[in-house]
Amino acid sequence: MAVPNFLMISEWWAAEIIVLMSGTLPEAEVSLTSMAIFSNTCSICFMPPLSWGMAANTRVSNELGAGKPRAAKFAAQVNYCLGLCLVVIIALAVLLGRRAWLRLFTSEAEVLDYADPIMSICAIYVALDGMCTAASGSLKGCGRAMPSFVDLGFRPCFRGDLRTFWFA
Repeated sequence: MAVPNFLMISEWWAAEIIVLMSGTLPEAEVSLTSMAIFSNTCSICFMPPLSWGMAANTRVSNELGAGKPRAAKFAAQVNYCLGLCLVVIIALAVLLGRRAWLRLFTSEAEVLDYADPIMSICAIYVALDGMCTAASGSLKGCGRAMPSFVDLGFRPCFRGDLRTFWFA
């Protein structure tokens, strides 16, 4: 049990390492500020798919417990479809409203210009992570909570700016 749980939280560790490494970039102050905005946005956007997944978990497990596997399958399919709609709406809101969203955090033009392209990466991340989170609710409802094995390989040296951290 310890190793799967360790691997499940390694994603969080990777994000924390990226925050620390963003302070080593040439424009450390701007990078850290942009990274804080990115992290907060990802955390906020994670909550609706998480709650959607929890609801699916309850629905699927109740149907399976009642001996209705077809109803559980239908509940899982509804979860996937509506979960996809949810994360697309959230990702589009992040992508299309990124400048207004960034102004909630800062009014500095340098930070706004630096963080604006990073929000495109955030929209992709939010969509993929949100779908995985929502879909995992159905799996947990089946009693099949399995960790995803994250590629912990990390390029020790890379050149560029904050955007390159998310592709390493």
